[in-house]
Amino acid sequence: MLIDGLELKPEDIPREYEDIMAAIGFENMVELIKLRTGEQIYLPKIDRILIPARYRQIKKEFNGGNYRELGRKFNISIKHVRDILKMDS
Repeated sequence: MLIDGLELKPEDIPREYEDIMAAIGFENMVELIKLRTGEQIYLPKIDRILIPARYRQIKKEFNGGNYRELGRKFNISIKHVRDILKMDS
C-alpha cells in the first residue's frame, strides 16, 4: 500500500497491534491509524455494547406479564425488566 509515495507493508505495523490487524485486516488497520493518529482508543467490553440489543429483545419478548421469566432469562431483576419496559423505544 502506498502512502505519501512510500510502500507500507503489514510487517511495518508494530507487533503489539498484530491481533487487531488480524481481526480487521491490513487496509482497515491503516485506515484506523489514519483516522485516530496519536489518540488512545477506548474499546468497551462486549457486554456493554450488547445492552441496547438485550433491551430490544426484552421489549420484543414481553407479553404483558412475563416479568419474572424475562428476568430469569436475561439474569436481571424483575424491577430492571420493568424499568427497561418503561424506557422509550
